[in-house]
Amino acid sequence: MAVIGSLLNTSYQDTMTASLAPFHIPQAALEQILGSIGGALGVAARPGGTLGAQLSDLARTAFANGMDLGLSIGAVVAVCGCLIALIALPARPPRTERRH
Repeated sequence: MAVIGSLLNTSYQDTMTASLAPFHIPQAALEQILGSIGGALGVAARPGGTLGAQLSDLARTAFANGMDLGLSIGAVVAVCGCLIALIALPARPPRTERRH
């Protein structure tokens, strides 16, 4: 779970940082935006209008892309774990019934 969360967070922050680089955003607002999607949506609600809508769309897209990456990696790890278990675990011999 920690790896999935870390991938999501890194992807979100990288996307937001690259997208917002050309703009002059105050440091406090930038920290809120990069901190979480909730922070970004809170900052986007302040100016409202087109600017706020664009920021909230960007934040939602960055979050969804991060979730996609994190969950895709998680799915690959789960499938690999299943394959390893199928290959590595020994087969059980059939159970024989004992009669008394």
